[in-house]
Amino acid sequence: CDGVSRGYQPTPGAHKKHVPDYLNDLNTMHDAEETLQESQQVTYSDELYDLAVEHSLKTGKWSYLSMTASQRAEAFLRTLNLWTE
Repeated sequence: CDGVSRGYQPTPGAHKKHVPDYLNDLNTMHDAEETLQESQQVTYSDELYDLAVEHSLKTGKWSYLSMTASQRAEAFLRTLNLWTE
């Protein structure tokens, strides 16, 4: 294994596609955040805040600047009710 996660389309003859690195790439998480509907953005913001407090990061409007890609991915999945412990 070369350490790169890959996904494959389930169609015959599909080409290899790289799975985005949501846990380590803030740019990839930004792309994911852009897919949230307006109503989901409020929930996502609340989830980010809760994680910031849980991880003892700064609170307030600057707390989001300290969130890692992994923490943002967790908040994103919690927003979509897809998070499992």
